[in-house]
Amino acid sequence: MTNVSAPNTMSSWENPTSRNGAWYDERDGRGDCYNMLARREVSFVGAAYNDDMKSWRMNNSC
Repeated sequence: MTNVSAPNTMSSWENPTSRNGAWYDERDGRGDCYNMLARREVSFVGAAYNDDMKSWRMNNSC
């Protein structure tokens, strides 16, 4: 998937796949990029980034 739009409701993430991914704080893969590395999870992205995700992709990291 590439540049999927998302609602502003992400507090954690899990990537059980073998591919790196990324999330962005702007729509269409714009703005700051944050890695979602393969086979990793983050239980809380932190207060500064909570509910900041606007788009994401699973075809590469930042």
